[in-house]
Amino acid sequence: MPATCIAILDFDLFTQSQRVHEAFEFRNADCSLSLSDTMALHYIDLTKYDASKPRSLQSTFEKWLNVMKFSETYGKLGVEIPGTLSEEEPINMAIKELQKINADEKMRRRMADREKEALDLAIIKGAVYNKGKEIGKEEGRTLEKLEIAKRMLALKADIEFVKQATGLTEEELQKLTQP
Repeated sequence: MPATCIAILDFDLFTQSQRVHEAFEFRNADCSLSLSDTMALHYIDLTKYDASKPRSLQSTFEKWLNVMKFSETYGKLGVEIPGTLSEEEPINMAIKELQKINADEKMRRRMADREKEALDLAIIKGAVYNKGKEIGKEEGRTLEKLEIAKRMLALKADIEFVKQATGLTEEELQKLTQP
């Protein structure tokens, strides 16, 4: 069973294509090996969905596109589901579930809390990453200074001169001279 990634887009990623659905498989450069049994990428571009096509002529896939594209409208309570969509039981169930979620204040609050939690977590991770990067840079600078100080001391440079040149403390320099 291949790993499948499905990206639903509300922007035109592939301007050179007019298709709603683009599927990609992984192959090596000379196309002698394919990972079609391993991984596939599918892009669904809602901007290319033709809403003017009569629903009676739409495929099941196109009906699902219609629901995705207009989910904000279908999710409202009291909105009548068009006959051709309500005839498709899975689509009808999905719309009813969407309406149920939108009707339940507690569920909306829970979803908003999850989104806020995910955003907070992303901000914290970013801050920790940046702090770690800064600590790493500082440690790298200190190691670089220690290496320079070692070379200067090996050349018999005056300790005061090495302190001034590297910004290291006397204790740090003494550790370098001890065996």
